[in-house]
Amino acid sequence: MTTLLNPPAVSGLGHAREVVRAAAETELWSLTDRQLAVEVADALALRAQADAVLLARLGEADARGLARSRGASSMVGWLRGSHRLGSGEASRLVKTARALREQLPATASAMTGGGVHFSQAEVIVDSLKDLSDGIAPERRVEGEQTLIGACASLDPVKLGQLGRRLEELLDPDGVQARDEAKIRDHEQRAFGKREFTLSPDPYGSGGLIRGRYDAAGYAVLTAALEALCTPWSDGITADLGQDKDDRTPAQRRYDAIVEVSRRSLHHPTTSSGDGGKAQIRVTIPLACLTERVGLGLLDDGSEISPTLARMLACDAAIIPAVLNAHGQPVDVGRERRLYTGAPRTAIEIRDGGCVWPGCARPTRLDPGTSPDPLVRRRPDRPGQRWPVLLAPTTGSNRPQPTTPDQPHPPTTPTPNRLAATSQPRTGALTD
Repeated sequence: MTTLLNPPAVSGLGHAREVVRAAAETELWSLTDRQLAVEVADALALRAQADAVLLARLGEADARGLARSRGASSMVGWLRGSHRLGSGEASRLVKTARALREQLPATASAMTGGGVHFSQAEVIVDSLKDLSDGIAPERRVEGEQTLIGACASLDPVKLGQLGRRLEELLDPDGVQARDEAKIRDHEQRAFGKREFTLSPDPYGSGGLIRGRYDAAGYAVLTAALEALCTPWSDGITADLGQDKDDRTPAQRRYDAIVEVSRRSLHHPTTSSGDGGKAQIRVTIPLACLTERVGLGLLDDGSEISPTLARMLACDAAIIPAVLNAHGQPVDVGRERRLYTGAPRTAIEIRDGGCVWPGCARPTRLDPGTSPDPLVRRRPDRPGQRWPVLLAPTTGSNRPQPTTPDQPHPPTTPTPNRLAATSQPRTGALTD
């Protein structure tokens, strides 16, 4: 019965384990430094070979569906339940074993020789697993051999940087699409988790503020607070009877957000409260902005998707700049900002709110950012232009958009109820 449950090994692993046990029991105190350094190198190579042996057998077991025949739901579950591995470690082993068996036999062979460690093999797998199907097989093999050769001199971090560069050379379109999808996914998750809570103190001594922001909201808040978060100058501290500003960074941020709120309440630019905008800088090539490709960069180096950059550009002061081949500015144009101050007040009086059919935004929430007074562009249809007709054509005091292929205003969407009930002055403004 014992023989059936534990059949003898047929690949020499039992003997190898005895040899390793004997090596582990060797006294090391008598070794010279040079001998000890050689022993460490040999032990690391042996570890890589042992990982290669394990990954080869896990790959075979995965291909056979061995885990299910042993009553487990997956290979990871089998390794956790039967061999007491952690979930993360088991998942990494199965993922790497599957990739080496199906796609990267040269990497598996290099591990067998002790020249590639497990962590390096993981990097090779991650660098090559997402290449597009259109990449020629010989290019894949060439890329794998390049990374294997670099394992002799690069640690996993630097090897990952090389793998990223290699991936960009082999599959530039695929890399860009995956990066954009990843950033969009992060932005959507962050936007879905946004929150801002105000919890009053039950004893009436203030309250607690807690929030979670998406990329755009965090950048705006940071830009608004940054100038007011600096320590007070000597003149201010002297007026307060202090030698220096002893506020903590958290206290300075609190004072800044209170000051921003106070200024917003006391100094609105228009009747709707559309005051000066917080200044954040997004750098993005014009082609990326118009064609929705590539990435935008915030001041702190954070990457944002072209979709988010287009949204920010709708309500931004746009400064065109011409850069040379080295990324150095050679010409910077004048700042352009649409509909602020008196022009915005005039539009608010004329329109009474957003004029887009079906939009119920009140005046204070409408950015009024159409780049052309007579043309709107829908963000979900960037190639289409939506003409906006005024009173001489529509018989109305308010602008009305039309579809790109329909010369008359649409009648199906419900108009803005707030704007519909407003009473513009006699003699509507025209653009």
